[in-house]
Amino acid sequence: MITNPLKIGVVGTGHMAATYAQTANTLDDVVVSAVLSGDEDRAKQFASSYGGQGYSDRDAFLASVDAVYVATEPHRHFDTASAALDAGKPVLVEKPLTPDAAATTDLLERAGDTLLVEALWTLTLPAYVAFRDALRSGDYGAAKRLQFDFSLPADAATMPQLFTKEDGGVLRDRAIYGVAAALDLLGPVTDQQAHIQRNPDGIDTAATLTLTHASEATSLLTFSFDGVGDNHLNLSCAFGHLRMPALEGEVIETKMFRPKPRTPLSATPSLATRMKQRPTLRRFKRTFGLSRARTHSFGTHPYAPMLAHFVDLVRQGQSTSPVITPDLMRQAAQLIDQARRG
Repeated sequence: MITNPLKIGVVGTGHMAATYAQTANTLDDVVVSAVLSGDEDRAKQFASSYGGQGYSDRDAFLASVDAVYVATEPHRHFDTASAALDAGKPVLVEKPLTPDAAATTDLLERAGDTLLVEALWTLTLPAYVAFRDALRSGDYGAAKRLQFDFSLPADAATMPQLFTKEDGGVLRDRAIYGVAAALDLLGPVTDQQAHIQRNPDGIDTAATLTLTHASEATSLLTFSFDGVGDNHLNLSCAFGHLRMPALEGEVIETKMFRPKPRTPLSATPSLATRMKQRPTLRRFKRTFGLSRARTHSFGTHPYAPMLAHFVDLVRQGQSTSPVITPDLMRQAAQLIDQARRG
């Protein structure tokens, strides 16, 4: 039985656990009622910030909540999520769902009719939803080429968890966002080529993935710990272009172009031709021309739409997300595994 307010239990006491707990406090009829950690004192201290109870006993923790958010180290996700699913609790798991494709497939099978969602918050942002809806409207024609970049510096001194053998690597940490968007927008992948850069310890620090989709569209995905990139999502279509200039932003830019038949040139240029010859009018067209930018607010925090989506699914008694589907989670994990082996 789901309570009102909905009682969410948080597993973990790190940065992401705190971020989602703070975000939950901004939603109506949702409370962080419990926190689970191997260190009970730490769990109690963390939970006290949200008016909840801290636990080190997993069974007692699970018995006290309606749903669970897992934010431990990735190699611990499987065990914790499995226990929650066995207890019949809907589970939202921080990405990556598990560190490898085999474990992801196993966990999805274990879920059965109990809700299991990977926290791919970028797919629930209102700007991304508008981006996807624009593509699916058909107004821009068939999707042709997708470009995605997530490149920001990271080093072992300040973010050691990104450079461990168990959980580290740019593919585990960042590739899921681009791969998931490519699958969501362009559909199944028939071929993947990967170029991977690794540090002396064998940890992947930069990667470029080229995907060919069954639709014959292509995706070029880049990820990096060692430099700054554009951090954008671009999609070229037959009759237009869609762009999210910031992956966690609120703006999409759209441009539509339908070619016109050429007409024979005359000795006297047309008014349109004469206008194109004027620099002032060309500048005006570049500024106020075919491109349009629209803002789609995510509210209090970029993660708020993800948590709200999960909460809605729990309240509705749904067993899967229509956005972050089991097939999408499984296919993304398989592609990332394939790239890591390359």
